[in-house]
Amino acid sequence: MKRLAILLSLVLLVALAACRQAPATETQPTVEGAVETLPTEAPAVEEPAATTDESAPTVEEPSETTPLAHTADPALTNTLWFWERRDANGGATTPIDVPNPSEYNLIFNDDGTFFAQLDCNRGSGSYTTPGDGSLMMELGMTSMALCPEDSLFDEMMATFPAAAQYSIEADGAVLVIVWADGTTDTYRADAEATTETAPTGMVDAALVGKVWQWLGTITATEPVAVADSTRYTIEFLEDGTAAITADCNAVVAQVTADGSAISLTLGPSTLVACPEDSQADLFTQQLSGAALYFFQEGDLFIDLMADSGTMHFGELPTVDLPAPETSEPTGTVNAPDGIFLRTGPGTNFPSVGAAPLGESGTLIGISQDRAWYVVEAPGMPDGRVWVAAAFVDAVNADNLPTVATPALPSSLVGRTWQWVGTIAGTQTLTVADPSRYTITFAADGTASIQADCNMVMAQYTVAGGSLSIIPGASTMAFCPDSQDQVFVQQLSAAATHFFQGDELFISQLGGGGTMRFVPAGAGGVTVVPPPGSTVTGGASGLPFRVVSFGPAGAEQPVVAGTTITVTFDEATLAVSGNSGCNSFAGSLIPQGGFFTVGPLASTMMACTAAGVMEQEIAFLAALQGTNGYRWTQPAVNNAITSGQLTYTLADGTSGIINLVTP
Repeated sequence: MKRLAILLSLVLLVALAACRQAPATETQPTVEGAVETLPTEAPAVEEPAATTDESAPTVEEPSETTPLAHTADPALTNTLWFWERRDANGGATTPIDVPNPSEYNLIFNDDGTFFAQLDCNRGSGSYTTPGDGSLMMELGMTSMALCPEDSLFDEMMATFPAAAQYSIEADGAVLVIVWADGTTDTYRADAEATTETAPTGMVDAALVGKVWQWLGTITATEPVAVADSTRYTIEFLEDGTAAITADCNAVVAQVTADGSAISLTLGPSTLVACPEDSQADLFTQQLSGAALYFFQEGDLFIDLMADSGTMHFGELPTVDLPAPETSEPTGTVNAPDGIFLRTGPGTNFPSVGAAPLGESGTLIGISQDRAWYVVEAPGMPDGRVWVAAAFVDAVNADNLPTVATPALPSSLVGRTWQWVGTIAGTQTLTVADPSRYTITFAADGTASIQADCNMVMAQYTVAGGSLSIIPGASTMAFCPDSQDQVFVQQLSAAATHFFQGDELFISQLGGGGTMRFVPAGAGGVTVVPPPGSTVTGGASGLPFRVVSFGPAGAEQPVVAGTTITVTFDEATLAVSGNSGCNSFAGSLIPQGGFFTVGPLASTMMACTAAGVMEQEIAFLAALQGTNGYRWTQPAVNNAITSGQLTYTLADGTSGIINLVTP
């Protein structure tokens, strides 16, 4: 009963939430769209087919002139009924033994509505029970996912227009629906269901207490990217049920867990029409196929039946907002299932977490269209978050300042990403030294890859969540004990990408796995120069020109007709220049008494002159290996006129870059 009470509570919660109209600018964890009113007029009942079978039950025809009143039957309502079999009993139907009852079920509500799971689809409708044993059902809306070939979707659909009577048997454990032609469908209450489908009454504690957002699915054909993970979540409850947000709809499910095995039986659901880009049907269909689950790096992975894929979930963080002072402008969450907090005023801005019902925060601004509040959040990088005003009760908020809309983040560009590992099914490839395997995306569609001791230039394209990377020119040094070839191969198989917090994930074609990246320097220590000293020894801002570089004592002059330049900027800790054909940029990293150069991004112009591209690749590799400098400063004006950078490549080769100022 506890499970049924919670199940009903979730359904009522969905119904209450449906009474509020959601703004078009934000999709929340709670269901805000109104559920379509279902028809109440009962369909006509067909005449019974002629039969000589005296054992067939007699079906009493309802009156054609008197409308049937609905009387809720406590023995019928609020129970999840699993379809077990169909018996012809003289009718024209084919007998059926349902092989997987957990995927076909009904639940009748007191108000004359019902919900149905029809294999990979869900539906809802209206029904009438006048109290004399007659039953009339009319199906309203259903999802239209393509179910497997052996699905009984169509067979179960035939029940609704044909139903004429019902009876409750076996002390309330069995429901028999009788068709107008004598056919009977037998359903069994979940309390008597087989152990394979009955809920255990409890769920793994590692699953409970968190809201899991769907990040994507790895399949054997191609990865599934999720455009907005916050629209697809699941929350496991201790009593063996789960609350699912499938875009604009809410779904209640029962959970069976046994060790690493898991199954989800989807039950009642709202049926609001979601936007065209919705992935709700795919999300719920995949959840219905759950078979096994495991955790990797704090994330949840659910393997689907028949090796059809692995769903990837990350925990949706809860943002702790400081309690506002009494006199301050205050906003309090009024959405039953909480609200998403974002980095800007719109669903196109990333979600940074959620705030539950009743959470209050200090309002410090409002968007230009007055549809979004800015809330104080000291724990966030910019000290604030944005929340849709429609889901907040505000006080003392009449004179909030207008805050300009921030620029949308270019998530790939502007960072150097370090490869820390690849997850493929239950196997994880760990990178020994992530600092040796990086990729930097430039805004012009090019990328610079550091593959251990080699530099690789690449081109990339992004369309929504899809991502393709085409490696190009590369140095060809031999890197001992290296993962460089695996790194480049996996990048070249990129298919989709998504973000979780500050981390980047790139899923590969053909279910090859998901690469995990963190921003360079994450968790590391930035070395600050001692007081009174400078990072570059006074060379910041000088436009150096390279005259030669190579192994110490055997430096080679730059190719005739080319110019290689480099400038160090202490203010922004950046290095930039031209490598003889293409422009490049990267990070200047302070070290004790010297500096190093971080991974470099470069444009991808093709230069056909002999030796130019080879020189460029070699120079960028050398510059990235910088580990010291020495400047020449005449006593006349103490200005730097020339200098040398020392470098060491990943294979141990050392060399010198000779520089002069113009």
